[in-house]
Amino acid sequence: MRYHTLTTDLIQQAGQQARFLGHSYVGSAHLLLALIQQPGMAGQLLRGMGMDHPLAWQMTAVLYGSGTPDLPLPQGLTRAARRILRQAASEARNFASRQIDPVHILLAMARQERTASCELLALSGISSDELFTRTVETLQWEKLAPEKRKKEWSSTKLLDQYSEDLIMKAS
Repeated sequence: MRYHTLTTDLIQQAGQQARFLGHSYVGSAHLLLALIQQPGMAGQLLRGMGMDHPLAWQMTAVLYGSGTPDLPLPQGLTRAARRILRQAASEARNFASRQIDPVHILLAMARQERTASCELLALSGISSDELFTRTVETLQWEKLAPEKRKKEWSSTKLLDQYSEDLIMKAS
């Protein structure tokens, strides 16, 4: 299973968050900081539930310290971050997705306990269970939303205007 381009961007942004904080690793907190800034569904859900990037960034610095920015990341991903990314692949399979999207990482993050991201969510007043439930509901709602289809050009425009497509209603 492959990562969506937004997901690879997310992981790179998590690395940038770690560098800005002067951390030599990318952990679940850094993934959460990157998710908050995402323009897509995952970021919107987090912001809608009250996550604020500057506040979460400051909480991360207070809880986990800060070092010298712009250092390389020799340690790579933490065990918790790797677990979240593996779980995200399972979430993508559960939703019959061909690729791992940022929202799958959010679902995986909500399932993981005793991680830095879980702690940041709790300090922000967000329950992991509520986050998981809202994310699943949003995914299911999006799946059920009717697809917008292009209307094909027709030589019978007047007939098309006053008729209905019975084949589209059956599916």
